[in-house]
Amino acid sequence: MTRNHGRPRLPRTAIPALGVAVLLVVAPLAGSAHADSTVVPLGGAQPFSVLAGARITNIGTTVVDGDIGVFPGTAITGAGSMVVGGTVHAGDAVAQTAQTDLTAGYNDAAGQTPPVAADAELGGETLVGGVYNRSSSMALTGELTLDGQNDPDSVWVFQAGSTLTLASASTVVLINGANPCRVFWQVGSSATLGTSSRLVGTVMADQSITMQTGARVSGRLLARIGAVTLDSNVISSPACVPAVGGGTPGTPGTPGTPGTGGGGGTGNGGGTGDGSSFIDGSGGGTGGGGDGSSTGGGSGTGTGTSTSTGTGTSTQITTPPSGGVPTGSASTAATGSAGTGILDPATGWVALTGLAGLAGLAAYVARRLNELGSSAPRHRRRA
Repeated sequence: MTRNHGRPRLPRTAIPALGVAVLLVVAPLAGSAHADSTVVPLGGAQPFSVLAGARITNIGTTVVDGDIGVFPGTAITGAGSMVVGGTVHAGDAVAQTAQTDLTAGYNDAAGQTPPVAADAELGGETLVGGVYNRSSSMALTGELTLDGQNDPDSVWVFQAGSTLTLASASTVVLINGANPCRVFWQVGSSATLGTSSRLVGTVMADQSITMQTGARVSGRLLARIGAVTLDSNVISSPACVPAVGGGTPGTPGTPGTPGTGGGGGTGNGGGTGDGSSFIDGSGGGTGGGGDGSSTGGGSGTGTGTSTSTGTGTSTQITTPPSGGVPTGSASTAATGSAGTGILDPATGWVALTGLAGLAGLAAYVARRLNELGSSAPRHRRRA
């Protein structure tokens, strides 16, 4: 009786190679996750520290960094006791554009998802970037901490279904890189900032905004329909990079010179002995280039190299060793990053970058399995 105990098995040297391949392919995916909250585009409302729909009313000495404006109303009461660092726009076309863009920004903030259910009272909480929603009123008594987690892309969007109210002396504190330019309060009706309170971020109220005596804001007060009422306040508006419309587009660059000849990418080389031990590689140029292909193989260790620069020149080994078996082709692209694959026959370790290297690994493993299956030893024992 004859029993076949030989079964193709994956070589031990291929196991660490597979591990490296998985890590290199999966790791970039894991690092690509971002928070769902995004910076609210303010457009023409960006330069405004205070913007109202009906009117602006001020009592006492109020200091404002940026522009102030009102539209469709025109009234600004108490402007004589205001220190305005920007321009006053009372019912003009600039204020009209700002109101239009404010409405778009308000709707953007209201529509951001997925929201986290926010507590009615935010005092005593520490919140990381995200969308925080309250279907009715939202309040702050005491201290609210916003933790940026040292992530410059952190954004906070607070959605209050009706009112936003800060109690007297309440404050918002930023830690670990949190940025006031990336904090937004979308308020379904009106916002009230209590005496000596401190708020951070851009307030976008559908109706009105009231600042009581001594309240301060690091951000903006933007009311769509109603009034903004001030009382001896300080509104400091940090210089924020616009989310969209950040200036005139630059002049397009001069196209690169086309590459000479054929062949970008990495050529394929033969392996050791029968040419079975290799990993295909491919690459992309950063400038212009042309399509080409390469073949390799043979009884030695064949390699293929290429370069493609901004001027589009490329070089490649074009004469394969005699007696080899064609192993594939490579080509250049106008943009992209190189993918390479290297196998050390002594250890079996593989360094891979890019999907082309992973494809080469799969071809190698399949070939080795076929070879092992055909040459596996058979053990016989007599019945």
